[in-house]
Amino acid sequence: MPFYDKESKILILGSFPSVKSREQMFFYGHPQNRFWKVIASVFSDKEPGTVTEKKAFLRAHHVALWDVIGSCDIEGSSDSSIENVVVNDISQILKAADIRGIFVNGKTAEKYYKRYIEQELGWKAVCLPSTSPANAAWSLETLVLTWGKAIGGIFGLEELISELFETRDLGRIQLPIIPVSGGFMHKMYKVEADGKTYAVKHLNPAIMKRSEALSNFTRAEELEQILEDAGLPVITAMTIYGSKMQKICGEFFYIFHWQEGRITDWNSISLGQCTMAGEIQGRIHSIDQRKTANLPELSMVDWDDHITKATTAGSEIASCLEESRDLLYEVQEELNKARKNLPDISTIIDEDMDPKNVMWNKGKPFVIDLECLDYGNPISSALQLSLQWAGITLCDIDLNKVKAFFKGYLTAYDNGFKDYEKVFGLAYTWIEWLEYNITRALGQCRDVDDRQLGIAEVKNTLSRIKYIHDKESDIRRALHMISAERY
Repeated sequence: MPFYDKESKILILGSFPSVKSREQMFFYGHPQNRFWKVIASVFSDKEPGTVTEKKAFLRAHHVALWDVIGSCDIEGSSDSSIENVVVNDISQILKAADIRGIFVNGKTAEKYYKRYIEQELGWKAVCLPSTSPANAAWSLETLVLTWGKAIGGIFGLEELISELFETRDLGRIQLPIIPVSGGFMHKMYKVEADGKTYAVKHLNPAIMKRSEALSNFTRAEELEQILEDAGLPVITAMTIYGSKMQKICGEFFYIFHWQEGRITDWNSISLGQCTMAGEIQGRIHSIDQRKTANLPELSMVDWDDHITKATTAGSEIASCLEESRDLLYEVQEELNKARKNLPDISTIIDEDMDPKNVMWNKGKPFVIDLECLDYGNPISSALQLSLQWAGITLCDIDLNKVKAFFKGYLTAYDNGFKDYEKVFGLAYTWIEWLEYNITRALGQCRDVDDRQLGIAEVKNTLSRIKYIHDKESDIRRALHMISAERY
């Protein structure tokens, strides 16, 4: 008999029932079949053991189960011997439940679904790799990734977040969820659930596909805890069931308690805010200073290759990249020279602590978006952030704000470095943000909106690089004065 209820949204079909009674085994009762491990991982839930637990799991996650074939003659477990097929009437489930997608577990189920059901039902099924132990070529990890991506694709964002909150015992969310301003890579939402307010960050799928993504986030989570324990004003993700990062249906999220406040408009940043931002960054750098050999990660971007790809693709960024070609190679060399001149020290750094990632509530700052926390060179971090707080992002720098930032920074942390002018080339770290957005503009992105954002950021970032180049002598003079006045 099929398992479903009126709340079911996903229908998963096996090929044919087990020889043993369903009443004894329920679905996928063979101990070596990986179905329950896979589906539990997809929904980031505990693997059910008993039949009662399995039924409760399916209800909780709105999953219906049945088989394509109701009865047949078969020799042992040989699919090739199947004869005298009688198919199940799948339509009864579609009439009773709000099914969004039909999935078949393996090629055998797909074959018989197409042969006997698809045309009459008028509904194509998505074939998922079999969870059978016979499908040994697919590891558990790859099964989970493939199943999660396919199943997650039929849910809208609100449904995914609803599922996430219910499975984490945070309650039923109140629709709609509200998009809020966030960074350029991930998306943020305000979510109400059972009278409480949360901020939910949906991590960019393109970022999460990178091989190093999970390890980078794990390291940042460990460091944000160190900052919180040290009394820094940081907003950290909630730990739920022992984990900060929450995964469901192949998508990754962070959940935060809602923090009242606002981001200061980039055009309205005060000298006092720059000083406070510098002090916070200095406090971060002061937590754990280490003597570390300077082994600079040099930028080796092949700008000609990017120009060729953009031209071949007919992208609107091709012409502006071509016009900036010589400048990009010049500033890349300046950046590398500066990195080689950095001192042999390392601290915890937050290179993403620019004005968009600091909230203000009644004059008090709170640092958000801590995913970029890592160990690195504090000189590089301080110089770049001072320029961002001073207006370099808007191509309207106020050098008094650079001085204000360093006033707060050097009060909280002073490692004795005196040559900020000599590492001016660090200001050109923007070329790495440029390269990332070139790849986004050329198709390595989550959706059309993300691609358009990539195109816009290519143009904006090129303008910033040109602006920094034009203002080089003024910025160098300000950096020299910081060292001269301090020492």
